[in-house]
Amino acid sequence: MTEPLRLGVIGANPEAGWASRAHLPAAQALAEIDLVAVATTRTESAEAAREAYGARNAYADASRLLADPDVEAVTIAVRVPGHGALVEQALLAGKHVYCEWPLTTDTSSASALHRLAADRGLETMIGLHGARALPIRWVAETIARGELGELLSVSVHAVHALGGRTLPQSKTYQADAASGANVLTITTGHALDTVCAVAGEIAELSATVETRLPRITVVETGESIRATSPDEVSITGTLDNGAVLTARVQRGLGYEEMGLTLDIRGELGAIHVTARPGIHSGNVEIVHVDGTGESRVMSPPEPSPALAGVPSGPPAFVASMYLDFVRAIRTGERAGPDFAHAVRRHRLLDSIVAAAAEGVRQSARTGEALVPTSVSKPSREGASL
Repeated sequence: MTEPLRLGVIGANPEAGWASRAHLPAAQALAEIDLVAVATTRTESAEAAREAYGARNAYADASRLLADPDVEAVTIAVRVPGHGALVEQALLAGKHVYCEWPLTTDTSSASALHRLAADRGLETMIGLHGARALPIRWVAETIARGELGELLSVSVHAVHALGGRTLPQSKTYQADAASGANVLTITTGHALDTVCAVAGEIAELSATVETRLPRITVVETGESIRATSPDEVSITGTLDNGAVLTARVQRGLGYEEMGLTLDIRGELGAIHVTARPGIHSGNVEIVHVDGTGESRVMSPPEPSPALAGVPSGPPAFVASMYLDFVRAIRTGERAGPDFAHAVRRHRLLDSIVAAAAEGVRQSARTGEALVPTSVSKPSREGASL
């Protein structure tokens, strides 16, 4: 067995957040991870995380964790607006970095962080875990074997509880599009990355991006605040292989079931994937329909023995990413999505924004308009992009 990866987790609140739901249980369960340190913004929560997950050190200041010589790799699991600065500090401190998606709030800064990591010879991982999930990898392998024949169309629909008509005070930052935490940046990024993993990269697209609910109520105070974050995203386009793409991503409103559905149609059959409340939940159903119309529920392979002790759900999905991360650091064998992949997905989001703003079909690779137009969109209250 290789030497365990000496990990520090920033954003390790044991009572709330993605770190306590996924990263910390995964790190605790994996023999390949040595949880050296945790950091939050308060001594009490940092100590609680240290005790709950068996870390050796606890810090109420991320800079102290980054200065810890025993920490060789860092997980950044804080709110999106804080990603960029912490990732840069970690790289400058010589740490390998696993950052949750999105990497930053814009493509330019994401590209700069990718270059910084490359210049320093540091390994990176971006938290686009859906595409690395066992069920999704199984679907990708099935398609790669040609069991659906030539792909004709792919449709994805995602509904996420990023907001709604109300938000708690702690999440009001999500109402601001500039924060980078909304159904376009987070949910659409995850959904389209999953599509690309199973069916191929997107070649070109048209899009509509709107804020249909421009007012949100703060739960604790009843205050009505303005929302600029998108809550409706609609995309049509084609993949590199010619398959037609349709994507709808929406902010959940409470009366809807959260989750993702993915339908892949080929000349020889189809695959339907349903995940509630999301790919990371582990509650994923896969139905394969063959060329005769007969359908059957498929069972993806069992997790590898390395994941045997990891709790199901979010920890299992993140644990698979950690194994890729450890392999990259210890052997140089790149596995899983790194910061170069993150930049690619940031550019895809830029293409969506441009297509929606200009009313012009865009190349998903270059972001260039594919046809000229003189059409201008009408301005109205609530339009975010």
